[in-house]
Amino acid sequence: MATFSAHGHQRGPQAAKSRPHGNAMLTPAQQQLKSRVHQTAGVWRNDRYRGAAGLVCREFFFKRVAQRYHLGLDEYLPEHEDAVDLYLRHLRASFDSFDAALDYLANGLRIAPENLLAPRGGLPLP
Repeated sequence: MATFSAHGHQRGPQAAKSRPHGNAMLTPAQQQLKSRVHQTAGVWRNDRYRGAAGLVCREFFFKRVAQRYHLGLDEYLPEHEDAVDLYLRHLRASFDSFDAALDYLANGLRIAPENLLAPRGGLPLP
């Protein structure tokens, strides 16, 4: 079961696609990402890009807490950093399985696992 929340976009539960494979069928990059997600800190990325409204800050996380996988993506103008209701994008998603989270990462957010293994960056431009 997946739950989603995206400020200003969509709310409520939605079904997530899940690939029918286990760890043995993960690519090396997917297996490495899973290992990092299982670490206490998970995977975090912060970057900035120039959008129509000016400089936009972006924060992303992928972590595992209490046997669930959590993804988050925020985009905001620097002056709105502490005002979530003014964010351009505030997305949270939670999944029962790594496979479902991986599908959403690739198909919903269009982020390749390989990109998150780089020392920095990894988030595609909007």
